Amino acid sequence: MRKFRVAPLATALTTACAVLFITAASATAAENEPEKQASAAERTAQELELARTNPLALHDFLKRMPKGADLHNHLDGAVYAETFIRVGAEDELCVDTTAKAFSKSQPTEAGSEPQPVCEAGDVPAAEAYKNQRLYDGLVDSFSMRGFVSSEAVTGRDGGRSTGELL
Repeated sequence: MRKFRVAPLATALTTACAVLFITAASATAAENEPEKQASAAERTAQELELARTNPLALHDFLKRMPKGADLHNHLDGAVYAETFIRVGAEDELCVDTTAKAFSKSQPTEAGSEPQPVCEAGDVPAAEAYKNQRLYDGLVDSFSMRGFVSSEAVTGRDGGRSTGELL
């Protein structure tokens, strides 16, 4: 009489069925995900509309958002201009006094106190602490201080981006 071993065959079939079930469930969940996101977005938009007229409700709405509603941030706009000046001086950068922008210094000269060697017309960034006019010009260049928007120039492209400077 022949004996069949059922246990290994049953285990293989059970495993195959489980894999098919999990794969089908994952596909169904993936198909429903955009619908869930759309409905969440709609609920959020509705809640925002209700909160717009009430400052306390709006504050609460924004406070509950991820990152406190700071969802889009440009690093060059998130750092104070004064910090850029300090770091530029620490890194021994030079300042193009015409463009009010940083430039890299050349290798330092040998001597008792090494100083950055700047190109003609440029000065060490540390000079900004001794020259108020230069300091103010750099703050104006690296920030939106004193900026007046117009059709031709916006705050975004008004030549004030520090991204190219560092």
